[in-house]
Amino acid sequence: MYFIFKLSQPFVWALFFLLTVHCALAQQTWKGSVKGVLIEEDAPNPIPFINVTLYNRTDSMPLGGTQSLQDGRFVLSGILRGRYMLRFTSVAYTEKRVEIELAHEQVLDLDTILLSYGQSGLQEVTIRGVREKAKSEVDKTVFQISSKMLDVASTGVDLLKLLPGFSIDLMQNISLEGSDNVIFLVNGMERDGKYLNQLQAADIDKIEIMASPPTRYEGGASRVVNVILKSDKQRGMAVNVNFEAPTSVKQIYTFPSARLSYGRDKIDMFVSYNGSLGYFDILEESQREIDTPDGERRITSYRKERQKNWSHRFQYGVDYALNKRNSITLYGYFNPYSQQLDGYAETLYEGPAKKTWNTRKEDDDKNLGSFYALFYKGNPGKREGSEFTVDGSLYGLRAKNQNVFTDIAIGSTQINLIQPLQNSYNLRADYTIPMYKNLRIVTGFQVKRHRFADRNASSFTYLSDSQALHGSVRFSKGKFTTDVAIRVERATLGLETAKSRIFTNFLPNLAFQYQLAEGRSLKATYQKSLEYPGLYQLNPYVVMEDPYTYRSGNPLMGPVDIRNAGVEYSRGIGKSWIAFRTFYHSRTDVINELARVDENEKLYTQLFNAGRIQQYGGQLTGTFSIGQAIQMQSYLKLFRVFTRASSLARYHDLENQQKTAYEIALSGNASLPYGFVISAQFTYNSPVPEMQKIVFADPLYFISFQKTFSKALRTGLTFAFPFGRTFTFQGERISSGTFSGRSKKVIQLSALPVFLKVTYNFNKGGKRKDMGSAKENMDAKRSKGF
Repeated sequence: MYFIFKLSQPFVWALFFLLTVHCALAQQTWKGSVKGVLIEEDAPNPIPFINVTLYNRTDSMPLGGTQSLQDGRFVLSGILRGRYMLRFTSVAYTEKRVEIELAHEQVLDLDTILLSYGQSGLQEVTIRGVREKAKSEVDKTVFQISSKMLDVASTGVDLLKLLPGFSIDLMQNISLEGSDNVIFLVNGMERDGKYLNQLQAADIDKIEIMASPPTRYEGGASRVVNVILKSDKQRGMAVNVNFEAPTSVKQIYTFPSARLSYGRDKIDMFVSYNGSLGYFDILEESQREIDTPDGERRITSYRKERQKNWSHRFQYGVDYALNKRNSITLYGYFNPYSQQLDGYAETLYEGPAKKTWNTRKEDDDKNLGSFYALFYKGNPGKREGSEFTVDGSLYGLRAKNQNVFTDIAIGSTQINLIQPLQNSYNLRADYTIPMYKNLRIVTGFQVKRHRFADRNASSFTYLSDSQALHGSVRFSKGKFTTDVAIRVERATLGLETAKSRIFTNFLPNLAFQYQLAEGRSLKATYQKSLEYPGLYQLNPYVVMEDPYTYRSGNPLMGPVDIRNAGVEYSRGIGKSWIAFRTFYHSRTDVINELARVDENEKLYTQLFNAGRIQQYGGQLTGTFSIGQAIQMQSYLKLFRVFTRASSLARYHDLENQQKTAYEIALSGNASLPYGFVISAQFTYNSPVPEMQKIVFADPLYFISFQKTFSKALRTGLTFAFPFGRTFTFQGERISSGTFSGRSKKVIQLSALPVFLKVTYNFNKGGKRKDMGSAKENMDAKRSKGF
């Protein structure tokens, strides 16, 4: 029965979308409506109290009317099919008339309508109500934010859920096209994904996705996401609050955020809070079989734990405009957090004799991260588009990660204690020079230093120093655009007490695009980059998981060589956009766990540069509109995986593997009457080999209902895992030489998880631009629990 259920999950999802389409098509019995937002043309501020009057084009008698609200928005409902004239009038603004045509029970979104200040006559225009959904450029794909998306989304993270390829799990971890190694930018300046949760969706103009990260950024990231804010600034004070309230104490899932900002003249400032609380019951099961000359040994482990993860980040920022061409931004935060798993562990050893290890497990996990950044942006010279930026940042981490196992029978204890310490310094400068209209040059440098240590192990102090120069040239002529870039990087890595290793690499990044026709393009890309190991991967401290299982990091590992190549065809089809891409992806000297059995028949797992993983395949990405009420986003990736073990891995009996795999990410939303919106998400990655093991996880589902009461207040309900009471978030199967094993970690749900979400926004004054800055270094973050 369970097998049938697993096979039917994608079909259940398809059934859900058919039901959603049916609900939307039911709107055909409703009358149409028209909506939009009125903005001042010269100073982009919303205009309240503008008279909006509807006329038949052949009759001067008004058919209806309304006034724009405080935020400039207006809605006229109950309109039958036909052609009409909208008239916008006010004492202080030039009258404007807009011709519209409504199809059968259509909801027409005019988006932004600009009005000129002053009584200078009559403007009569025809407006198209839908922005271009997406546009493919040589180095990125640009997704426009429409008013329909704002009907669903409250925060920047909510908007990502409405773009193809994005997946956001129960703990707000963001992945794009199957990878969570993503660089996030806000107006071109680095942030992390958590920061987006405090950005109002209404403040975001568009989102750019770069399939090949530019050479100005250090390697390792699979994608770059640049969130572009609207150009208007907030005058006066603004308050934004978001929180989720769980309906059960057994499953706590909430990410509260609050932001207070103030802008005046040349200065903008803010203070904000981002929280994260995740409390779940987790069951971990594992079983290993070891072949020895004396027969088989079997080790079975069970852990029943309560995950207690929390994080409180307090942020601040000041943005000061020296003049129209130069600005300085100061940004920082203070972030205490904890990741604990408390409960009971039981291990059964079956060999010549049976042995049982029953313990109570208690974690003491305390982490404190801090980050400070200073960012300068200027426009030197007289060339329009020239830009010079300098970004300096400091990141620090001080932590205590302790596990205490207490034997229930005899009271003895086993303690694992790591006390990580990290200090990171980063300085980057970039200069953009537009030589001609069709020629642009970007150059710059980056200097970075990491110091990793464990206060509980004096022998582990690891230093990483890197220096890089980069340059790129973009040239366009007619329908052809090319972007050629290179990064030269020199890195010195090693333990403080040992001889350092030096790595020098040339990292090219090439992109070529040909515009086949309006809205259709063909693009080819190639990129080489490096990924360096982080603190927890390098630490050689040996952790005992049970009396028969140990694991550790490895300070002797080198960087991972990453190669990406692809050809992409994209086109717009009416209100929809679709892209098909064939790709090649290679990771050489990939960092992976290598498990082996020692002479005492104990399983020892350590990280190594274990070999190469290659992928070949194709992917389909699209965003679609069905009528006026439904939007859908889809991502499908089908590929073949090949693993090639290194000589060390082959010595420990690792065999090469190959497997066909796929990834699916679907989302959709539908507008319902009376301000209600329904949205849903589905994500699933099939099992995929990682050198010695095959990893897997269950599909992830979310369904949400929202009700908008006003621009200031929005509420909603989110249902997670609606088709089951358990969720396997991490599983693996191992088969290597003399041993094999399998394990899985499962969230146990006492009831259907339901979460109440509330969003409140308050603004006093007009609009101003948001601030940007660099992001902290995330190397020290480790995965623990879900």
